[in-house]
Amino acid sequence: MFKKSTKKFNNQHEIESIEPLFNDPKWITYWLEKPKSFGYVWVQLFDKIFKEAKRIYPLDLNDKKILIVGCGPGAEAEWLFKHGAKIFCTDINKNFLKLAKKRLGKKSEGYDIADAENLKFKDNSFDIVYLCGVLHHIPDYKKALTEFKRVAKEGVIIINEPRNPPLLEYLMRVVNWNTEYGNLETHRFKSSDLVDTLSSGGWNIRTSFKWCYFPRMLNFLRNSKIFSKLWMGFMNFLNIFLPTFGHQINIVAWKK
Repeated sequence: MFKKSTKKFNNQHEIESIEPLFNDPKWITYWLEKPKSFGYVWVQLFDKIFKEAKRIYPLDLNDKKILIVGCGPGAEAEWLFKHGAKIFCTDINKNFLKLAKKRLGKKSEGYDIADAENLKFKDNSFDIVYLCGVLHHIPDYKKALTEFKRVAKEGVIIINEPRNPPLLEYLMRVVNWNTEYGNLETHRFKSSDLVDTLSSGGWNIRTSFKWCYFPRMLNFLRNSKIFSKLWMGFMNFLNIFLPTFGHQINIVAWKK
């Protein structure tokens, strides 16, 4: 089940690793209807992620110009638009941008292929930079954070980044597994990694750690409402009794 990464961690290999999937109509539908097509339990998890995102926002999103880095098929962008934001979608993968455009149309003020480490935009072009489950895919994430600060007037919102609590970190080290998307290496952060980087870069920070996870090996149960309620109850139990060990990092950082 667990495999050691055999591919170099860079943007090109990340693009190539999922490129064949865009030829599968079922996979396209799966992404276009995200999170609905993920199954009942995934809808619950996405709703939980978005509620947590809204809870830790320090600013009203209404009429804020937001650069979405790694927009994917546009589900998060659509959520931001519904909350009053003026969105601009970017992704390093042109096929994901096509899906986002099909989903969002004119809701987004623009679509652009963009490398997060080298953004094309001028200084202070946006109010906020937003990314959900993206930073761990960026090879030089510290350089990307510097770019986010350059193009954002107010701040950055980083949602749903994988964190290794001590036990999980130990287990992953034992099995030598740290991959995603077809055996491609990604970052797994310690809680101090992002906080220290942002703090030293002159940001004010607000964080939260949450348990919001569903193992792929249980995907055959994803449409069971009974199982979903039990699973979400288990996640809520972990958040009550083990809040500081949550595997998901959410960060809002704004300029001092």
